[in-house]
Amino acid sequence: MYIFQLMDYYSASGMTLLFTVFFQTIAITWVYGVKRLSSNIEEMTGYRPNWYFLATWVFVSPAVCLVTFSQVHYLILDEVDRMLDMGFVPAVKKKWWTILP
Repeated sequence: MYIFQLMDYYSASGMTLLFTVFFQTIAITWVYGVKRLSSNIEEMTGYRPNWYFLATWVFVSPAVCLVTFSQVHYLILDEVDRMLDMGFVPAVKKKWWTILP
């Protein structure tokens, strides 16, 4: 059961998935090139993507990811039940209220 919790918390959810999407978008559009990507899509489908998709891939998607990076705050409550039992209620409340915007 512990291995499933590790996979659930740390593998492909939340911030890890956002990092993957961000760097994949940068690699495809900025390193590989949006012109090459457009010609590959045209070769596969027969239609070239319009300017809206190109602008979204190059500018909007990385910008949305960066804004999301700056807005996410993590508070790991892994052993909080044990901390509350030991009497650390004020410390947990203090941390909780400093994280919230």
